[in-house]
Amino acid sequence: MLLSSSIIAISLYYTIILIITLTSSTSTGTTTIVRGDLSEPNPKRRQMSEFDQQYAVEVIQAYGEDYEKMARDRKVNTRQLSENQVKKMCEKYLNLDDDEKLVHM
Repeated sequence: MLLSSSIIAISLYYTIILIITLTSSTSTGTTTIVRGDLSEPNPKRRQMSEFDQQYAVEVIQAYGEDYEKMARDRKVNTRQLSENQVKKMCEKYLNLDDDEKLVHM
């Protein structure tokens, strides 16, 4: 009972805050909602995870650019990715800038 009443109180609090935010008006009488600048990419977001980079490096070191062999080898291709998936991942890794690479060959 205590948990459900605290959840109701918290949701009521956030509803009130939202209503206050939406009804606050500027000098022209219009409501302004600030969401941040979405035109710039997030500098903290990685193009490719370290796990994916390590995987790409391992298959590239084993087979170079022979994506068909990469896809067929179950020991190296432990994720069992298709030829196109392996090719896309490897190309994505090879196109990363040096400062974006967390794993180097």
